[in-house]
Amino acid sequence: MTIFRKRIKTNKRYQLETNEPTPIRVGSFVLLHYLSTVFYTNAMLYVVIVTYKKSIEEVDQHLAAHRDFLGLHYTSGKFIASGPQLPRTGGILLSKGKSKQEILDILKDDPFNMRGIASYEVIEFNPVKYHEAFKQFID
Repeated sequence: MTIFRKRIKTNKRYQLETNEPTPIRVGSFVLLHYLSTVFYTNAMLYVVIVTYKKSIEEVDQHLAAHRDFLGLHYTSGKFIASGPQLPRTGGILLSKGKSKQEILDILKDDPFNMRGIASYEVIEFNPVKYHEAFKQFID
């Protein structure tokens, strides 16, 4: 297996860089392994798991404001898809951004968050394989 990477020497240590990789032999298969920045474009993808902390009746009272918030970020290109979990214990949001902190900062303005209706778990992931139609959300 061959892992491609470039070494640059700094302070008697080798630091990895992603440009112009050089092969390193690991076994009989070739593995194109670049550091994560090769796969990252200008943005990473994030799965946001929303968990309701209040009753569904209270959630429904603020649902219109929450959807307005979502619409604003769909327009900006930060949000890709969203919807409720089944059963309705929360929701799922697929978003993109330059950092996890950027997504957390956006979520601070969600009416669900501002009213203590929901909590959020943000999971960063690097989509190395995806359907061709999804490419527009990655680039």
